[in-house]
Amino acid sequence: MLNALSNARRRRLLLLLDQRSEPVSAGELATEIAARENGIEPNAVSCQQRKRVYIALTQHHLAILDEVGAIDYDEQGKRLTATEHTAALTEFLTDLSAAYSRGDDGR
Repeated sequence: MLNALSNARRRRLLLLLDQRSEPVSAGELATEIAARENGIEPNAVSCQQRKRVYIALTQHHLAILDEVGAIDYDEQGKRLTATEHTAALTEFLTDLSAAYSRGDDGR
């Protein structure tokens, strides 16, 4: 599971997906992730920026998260849904980020 969370793009995807109550397309998430990675609004994402993220998601990242049960990925329809584990993982990531920001070394 830790390997699945080791990539910043996969962590960002989980955080975005946890905010959704309905299935979302890989393309829509690719646009949102590209926007955040480039520090721009989603409507300003270029076709090339979106494409780079989309290819990485659909050819690598989504399968890893699906395999560990962090998401439910429909490869055929390129749609993903949160699972019963998504909220717990995003809570863990949020807590970890907060601890890191505080300089909390766990002691």
